[in-house]
Amino acid sequence: FDMEGLVADHIARRRPAITIVAMFQPPEHGGGLKVWDTTYDGHDHPTDAELAAPSEVFEYGAGDVIVIDSYRLHQIQPFGGERERISATVHDAEVDPGLWETWF
Repeated sequence: FDMEGLVADHIARRRPAITIVAMFQPPEHGGGLKVWDTTYDGHDHPTDAELAAPSEVFEYGAGDVIVIDSYRLHQIQPFGGERERISATVHDAEVDPGLWETWF
């Protein structure tokens, strides 16, 4: 689980948070985002049961954006080729009702 940037109090209160991945240049092959139907439950490493949950790999091209719940288990898939994979990830969390904090 990637809880990057979320402070312990935010996680404990389960404040809303989203992760936005924008693809500027996809690799020649692979590099999709695998997303599982399971969310963070207080431990950083997924259990075998969580890894066995239904999942889907989202492939994306230049200019595509994927938005997920930051608590959802996700993983960048292996990729290769001569072309570099260039993406940007934005994290957004509600720190108070109606007030969101964003970081890259």
